[in-house]
Amino acid sequence: MNKQKREQQQQVRVQKQQIQAKKQAAAARNGKLVKYGLMVGAAILALLLILNFMQTIGLNVPTKNEATSADQGKGFKKSPLLLVEYSDFQCPACLNQHRTIRAAWKDIRRKVHFVYRHFPLTNIHPHANLAAHYAEAAGRQEKFWEMHDQLFDNQSTWAALDDPTKTFDGYATALKLDLAQLKTDMESSEVKDKIKADIASARSSDVRSTPTLFLNGKQLSNVRGKDQLVEAIETAWDMK
Repeated sequence: MNKQKREQQQQVRVQKQQIQAKKQAAAARNGKLVKYGLMVGAAILALLLILNFMQTIGLNVPTKNEATSADQGKGFKKSPLLLVEYSDFQCPACLNQHRTIRAAWKDIRRKVHFVYRHFPLTNIHPHANLAAHYAEAAGRQEKFWEMHDQLFDNQSTWAALDDPTKTFDGYATALKLDLAQLKTDMESSEVKDKIKADIASARSSDVRSTPTLFLNGKQLSNVRGKDQLVEAIETAWDMK
């Protein structure tokens, strides 16, 4: 009986050892998979960073506290105050910001140079990039701000369309733009590179969402509505 009991105990120990060995082998495999996954993830991240860097090569990427000759700007060009907005034509919050700036404009236009930069969030706004191309191409015919206003003022009309191209063409026609030239400009490297440069500028400025406003390089994160925007501009103006 004692011999039989010892044999049973031995079998139990062997089974436990086998189970433990299997667990260790599984843990080792999982560890290798995790390590492999981390290596693959790091490689993908590095590749994305390289691709992003390559896309900015040769671009004139402006900073958040400077205006360049390529920028779409208006107001007091020689002002010591530079207001930069990173925006998306299909973004509802950007529409509200557009309305705020429009309401405040008569009070601030002689005190600030306002620059609009494109940051289309195409993962949630599928038509934003196309809208940016229409606006930027319209700028080649000196009608950027007119197209800018058309796109924002009619956002509710085109944002839900499957393809807003014909609607955008209608805005161009209403603005008396040369439609053929507009289409050519939309495909030009100048327009494409301008939008890419704006996007690169937004990313280098750590812009995470739209709209994002910077006044002389400092983010205006707590400005809501016309009165607060006017106050922020006037306060900065008085300090210059």
